[in-house]
Formats: sequence, C-alpha cells, structure tokens
Amino acid sequence: MYKDSFEIKKIYSGALTDKEIDDFKNLCISTYGEFNATSFRKKYIDNIYGESLLLFAYDSDKCAAIQCFIRSDLHNTRAMQSGDSMTRAEYQGKGLFTQLVKEGVKELETDYFIYGFPNENSFPIFKKMGWKSCSRKKYLFSCKKSRKRLPVINDTDFNWIIEQNVNVEYVKRESNYYLAKKRNRYIDVVFAKLTEDQTTFLKQGKGKILLQYDDKGKLGYGCVPIFWNSCETKIELYKMDTML
Repeated sequence: MYKDSFEIKKIYSGALTDKEIDDFKNLCISTYGEFNATSFRKKYIDNIYGESLLLFAYDSDKCAAIQCFIRSDLHNTRAMQSGDSMTRAEYQGKGLFTQLVKEGVKELETDYFIYGFPNENSFPIFKKMGWKSCSRKKYLFSCKKSRKRLPVINDTDFNWIIEQNVNVEYVKRESNYYLAKKRNRYIDVVFAKLTEDQTTFLKQGKGKILLQYDDKGKLGYGCVPIFWNSCETKIELYKMDTML
C-alpha cells in the first residue's frame, strides 16, 4: 500500500547521481520495455545546449514517476522541451504526471521558453493545465506549395541529431533533400530540408512517406506542438525529442 503524498525531487542533469540514473533506466524499461542509452546521454549528459531538468516522484525510496524537461533552444532563445514522461503502473491515476509538469513549469517559466510535442493521450491534460497549441496546418510532403514551409535545419542541430542515430535518413524529391525518420520499412515523418553537404553524412531512405500533419494538425507520431509562455518563437518540427 502506498501513500497519497510523494517526495518530489527537481534535479538538473549535471547533478544526477548513479541511483537517479538507475531509477530512470528501470522506470523506462518498466514503462516502454526498453532503455536507449544513446538517447539518454544525448538529452541529459551531453546536451549541446546545457542542463536539462528531471523531476522524480518517490514513494519512500521507490521511484513512482518521472517527468523531464529537455534543454533544446529555439532560434537563440533559451528553451526547454517537455520530454520523457513515465509513471509506474501501480501509481497511475494519482495525478503525478500533472503535478510534476506543474512543478517543472514553475521552476523554469521565468528563464525559459517551454514547449512540447505531447501524444494524443497527454495532449488533453496539457490543454487542461493551460498549455496552448500552435497554429496547425494540413500539408503533405508531396504538396509543392506547403513544402516550402519546411525550414533548412542548422548544422548544430543536424550534427546533434545524426550522431549514432541509425534511424535518420534523407529523401530526395525533385532537387530538394529532406531529413526523415525511418521506422522499419517506412518513413514516418519528414522533418526538415537539408543542404546538399549534409546529405553526405546520411544514407538515402526508400519507402512510403507518411503525412507530416493530418487535417487536425497532428504529426505523424500523433503529436501536436504546444507551448506554455508565448508563441513568438517558432517551434521547428525537427526539435522533437524523439529525433535524438
């Protein structure tokens, strides 16, 4: 039997102990069935923008839930992205996710622009907490008019994303090159335009290309870009933490 109140720890990634890293790993395996050590290191240990914020909820010494805010700046704006969220099965339905998100926002909102890409399950919860969704447009990769909306990814983010990332490839349409995320035989989402020089570091992907947005504005992964503070800063698709 567990208690209704939990100890909440706010820890910046540079201060993570081995125990907290183990707690993250074990809860990740319990929730998703796997732990990606390369992705964890990119987001929290070797993040090119600085330290991320991780919030842990403990029932005595047992880690019940984790909510992360990943440092990922936008256009020279200091920014944090709401990222990995995990709640142990026996603690679900206790409001821990909402509590941890609110605690994180309270900690960060003065100094950072805060944004995220919640899935269909968590999107209504974010909306209820006051997060806002960005302007949503429908467009296909094959649509010439909307294709121009994709920004050219900068070298800093490009190098960060492709480092040891075997699921990222490029696709070519007419004279343009695009960064794409591949799962199995299919390309899930096309994220950004590439310069020709950047393609030399990637293999060319082949396969079915899915929608970037559907008519409800949801990404290929079933996500919607959202923000907390304001929407003066454009949220680029390639910033999604699942790219890392």
